[in-house]
Amino acid sequence: MYEAMKITLKKATLADLTLLQTLSEKVWRSHYTSIISMSQIDYMLQKMYGTERLTAELQHPDFNYLLAYADEEVIGYLCISNMGKKKYLLNKFYLLVEQQGKGLGEKIFKLAFDALDYDEIQLYVNRLNFKSVNFYFKLGFKIVRVLDNHFGAGYYMNDFFMVKKNKKFNVAL
Repeated sequence: MYEAMKITLKKATLADLTLLQTLSEKVWRSHYTSIISMSQIDYMLQKMYGTERLTAELQHPDFNYLLAYADEEVIGYLCISNMGKKKYLLNKFYLLVEQQGKGLGEKIFKLAFDALDYDEIQLYVNRLNFKSVNFYFKLGFKIVRVLDNHFGAGYYMNDFFMVKKNKKFNVAL
């Protein structure tokens, strides 16, 4: 049994850019090596977490980066976009590998989304990322589509598009 940790979320700012890049590097290099090649990891890290792109996203109102802390230690982050009409896109959700399997991902997800009035949460996840796919199933996500999108340099994003609907009871009188 794990000790109860206090989980908090803090909105990331430009001052957190290097921290976000460091967390991304750690997660990608420890988690994705069994899923995609190291050259694809290097390419995607540069494209998705290079300083210019990450700076633009941190300054853009549609990207909400939230750093996740267990007690006082940063353990990961997520990025949520409001798509309007009570729909949200979970762009990124990364938890350090050594923190996985402790129930922290579920707590972070709940903390981030319980405060939102949503009808639907959408995300994309690599089809071979079985650990994450199963995590999202546990949270109530369903696979809606299978996608193969060219990412550049001959690399593809082989993803599941998953959706979680907010269960509401509509009673007609």
